[in-house]
Amino acid sequence: MKRTQITQAAIATAIGITIGATATTSLDTSEPAPAVVEQAAQARVAGTIRWQSPTKWATVQDAGHAPEGIRDVQVLRDRIRVHYTFTASKVVSLQVTPDESFTAANVRCGVSVGLAYSDVFCYMPGKTTPVDPSLLTRKGGNIWVSGLFDL
Repeated sequence: MKRTQITQAAIATAIGITIGATATTSLDTSEPAPAVVEQAAQARVAGTIRWQSPTKWATVQDAGHAPEGIRDVQVLRDRIRVHYTFTASKVVSLQVTPDESFTAANVRCGVSVGLAYSDVFCYMPGKTTPVDPSLLTRKGGNIWVSGLFDL
């Protein structure tokens, strides 16, 4: 066999035809069918929480703010607990962000995320232990909460 015949035979074998057989080709120019990916039902937590009094933080609900997925807010000794309106099966993500007034005061916040609630911890400059949230009395100071969960 010549090199050309060997190459043709190899290609024919690779694509599953016999040399001398008639092959038919169909040119399908349509888009391939999209893969079906099942996605878990999901719920969001989103909103603004604000100091109301030494024993109370709450979501902001007014003409410009509408919380979603937050049932209530609880003040504990060293954290602010944000309860969801659901119990998740998995955390996708959740983050908290202090607004510009807390940021200007160098208050930083972090969150420990659970399936039914999250604990927001705030820290004063140079400190490594959380501050008592009842002391975070900056007028108009907010903490933004945003997250996504699988149900």
